[in-house]
Amino acid sequence: MHDLLLRHGTVHDGFGGPAREADVAIDDGRVTAVGRDLGAARRVIDVSGLVVAPGFVDPHSHSDTVPFLAEPQPFKLYQGVTTEIIGNCGFSCGPANPDTAGFMPAVLAGEAFTTFGAYLDAAQAAGPSNNLAVLVGHNTLRLAAGGMEAAPGPKALDRMCALAAESFTAGAAGLSSGLEYVPGAYADTAELVALALVARRWNLPYATHMRNESEGLADALDEAIAVATRAGVRLQVSHCKASGRAVHGSSAMLLAKLAAARRAGLDVRADVYPYRAFGTGLVAVLPRAPARAARTRCGPGSPTRPSGPRSARWRRTRRPPSGSASGASCTRPTCRSSPTPTPPSPASGWPTCPATRGTPCATCCAPTRTRTGSSTPCTTTT
Repeated sequence: MHDLLLRHGTVHDGFGGPAREADVAIDDGRVTAVGRDLGAARRVIDVSGLVVAPGFVDPHSHSDTVPFLAEPQPFKLYQGVTTEIIGNCGFSCGPANPDTAGFMPAVLAGEAFTTFGAYLDAAQAAGPSNNLAVLVGHNTLRLAAGGMEAAPGPKALDRMCALAAESFTAGAAGLSSGLEYVPGAYADTAELVALALVARRWNLPYATHMRNESEGLADALDEAIAVATRAGVRLQVSHCKASGRAVHGSSAMLLAKLAAARRAGLDVRADVYPYRAFGTGLVAVLPRAPARAARTRCGPGSPTRPSGPRSARWRRTRRPPSGSASGASCTRPTCRSSPTPTPPSPASGWPTCPATRGTPCATCCAPTRTRTGSSTPCTTTT
């Protein structure tokens, strides 16, 4: 006799085949049979007109501390989600160094554990509402090994790799990075490859909140693919998107790069969220320390602007530096002017706008603009 029988439901089995009307038998919490005439059960539920499907997997969640809340939190179960992937965007609740744990996001810092295994044990003891697969975060590893130092040195990298290995041994489901956030933003590609190579020993994936999802999207995706290719690991691109008006239309490029990587043999996948807005912490739009390495200038006499990819929002609120041309109007992707401002002496180090026949970027774009590199035309948001 079965424990539970769901009768006359529309079954989607998760294997991609067509839906069919069938009964589902459950014993000891597991599906044991799907079909007709499955026998008696201690409990029978008529689910006619309803869909019966395997539990959904939320591949990108930040429910790391939900198990520790005072009351049960079945909100994901109510949506059909039975498994969540947490520890995303480079931050996990362990392994944490008590001296630097305060630099973690506040929601995680309050539940920081010195080892990854200690976190898993505590979450299990607290009784999560659904299944959790936990990634170990690159930012958390970096904080534990080198604090907020931009270049903590080879000994710190060795320590990060050792902590990652301990975490994978304890049960971490993969490695995550959040390269828009410090201190992970300071890491170079070689550091990421070194950590991904540790994950490879357990055949675990690398999930990345890429270094840039806006103006630098193409380069950031190339870096993510390079890390996974060099390390020989599977790649998961977190909340895959082209963020902001600056890169509207770039989704075709993004998908083409992913498809090309798959054709080349890389197991790369991506997840998206089903809404148009994103949410992040204020740190994503603040200048990165140390300022000498991370800050850029918008032009002569202008204030320092945030160096992160979210800085497109900052550009929409800044006014032109004093002395800039006021008669120009700009529309992406090139600058148009009416009338064309008289070019002053080019500002040192600033590229010129081909669309305005050599007018320096410091003057050709109004009302807002930014330097995007020493050899590229300026970009602007009207």
